[in-house]
Amino acid sequence: DKADAYAQVRRLLNTHARMLRVRAGQCGVPDAAGCAARLLEEQSDAALGHAFFSADDMEATRGKAERAYANAFFGGNVELARTEAAAGRDGNFTPAPEEVGLGLRLGLGLGLLAWATSECLVDESLPRDIYSEPSFKLLRGLGGILLLMWAWGLSMWVWGRCSIDFTRLLDLPPPEWGRHPSRAVWLEAGNLTVVYLAGFVVFNQALRGAHGLPPSVEVARCVPVLLLGFFAYRLVLPWKRRRRNWAYLARVLLAPAYSVNFRDGYIGDILTSTVRVMTDLVYGLLFSCTVVYGWLTNDMGAMSQHFASSPYYMRGLVPFFIGMPLWLRYVQCVRRTWETGDRWPHMGNALKYASALTVALLGAFRPSLHASPLWLAGSVFATLYQFTWDVTMDWSLLQWSGGAVHMRTRRLLGPQRWYWAVVGANLVLRFMWTLTLLPDSGES
Repeated sequence: DKADAYAQVRRLLNTHARMLRVRAGQCGVPDAAGCAARLLEEQSDAALGHAFFSADDMEATRGKAERAYANAFFGGNVELARTEAAAGRDGNFTPAPEEVGLGLRLGLGLGLLAWATSECLVDESLPRDIYSEPSFKLLRGLGGILLLMWAWGLSMWVWGRCSIDFTRLLDLPPPEWGRHPSRAVWLEAGNLTVVYLAGFVVFNQALRGAHGLPPSVEVARCVPVLLLGFFAYRLVLPWKRRRRNWAYLARVLLAPAYSVNFRDGYIGDILTSTVRVMTDLVYGLLFSCTVVYGWLTNDMGAMSQHFASSPYYMRGLVPFFIGMPLWLRYVQCVRRTWETGDRWPHMGNALKYASALTVALLGAFRPSLHASPLWLAGSVFATLYQFTWDVTMDWSLLQWSGGAVHMRTRRLLGPQRWYWAVVGANLVLRFMWTLTLLPDSGES
């Protein structure tokens, strides 16, 4: 509708004007930004109010708004100006229908989360323990995917608030005008979360029995399989929107066949953080095959986890999915050494992943080494190596100068104590991540 389009552009122009004034006060350049803001407001009122204002005029006016804002604060980088505008730093955006929908999803999800939590904590006196149920690993893996999606959306939102041009750093497509990239991620995560938590409640109720009905393991095991199918459907379709993400992943999986950019290394690091999620999903997928086979043959006894004792699983699949992400990052670092001709820091980074890979594979193939002091010392060394690399190289947070360690002076997020809290949390989480490299007791 033409009137709606005009209203949308008017709102965007006025938003740019407000943001110019806000940034002018923050940066101490009121004259130039103030003039640009007045110009945009005049163009918005005069041009959009004209009866014969064409679509070309509308695009030209919007282009002027983008360039004025980009030239004032972002060195002419229009894409970064769009990202900042989409983030709505001045807080005056009119809520879009999809934002209202996201709020409804969050409200429904929080209600289901409270219900699912009460089912886990309050009803422990009921017959079965859900954590010992084999199909629970599939639910755990799917829950890990959801947490990853929410964390990805939160990361993009924080980067946008700090005016970090993450779309260029990660070679992502430019964001749609007036729409922050994190919004689409959160909407999809909200949909999946509601379905997942509803399925979890049904799974728990069926496994333990509720409302006077007897427990039914067969019905309970159907729920994770159906959830897996729904998640797979949403990860692939609509293909036009998902194709780019799968292409990014394929580049990482084919390392070192491709030149490694920042985005490839970032995705590789995400994969190393999802080792437990991947092993849970592999286990759950194999168990789902036995469940489907039981349905098709009407033999509920076929739903078993005997495959977990198979040497192909214990000595093949589990070590492969534990070591593959670390191996991919290792070869990416080696590829960077070859491309740049610089051994440092790429070979130092490769050693970080090689040490973790060695410890992980020894623990997977030789479970008896878990009590060995030598293996434990190697695990501690690999973990501390990764922690040190995080804070000194990847983040450049701690720097050595004047014979002492200092916090970097240029920081974007809050006071210094927040950074020290993140350093401490990273140390704890690094050791917890090392534990995820070990197979479950049933797998080893």
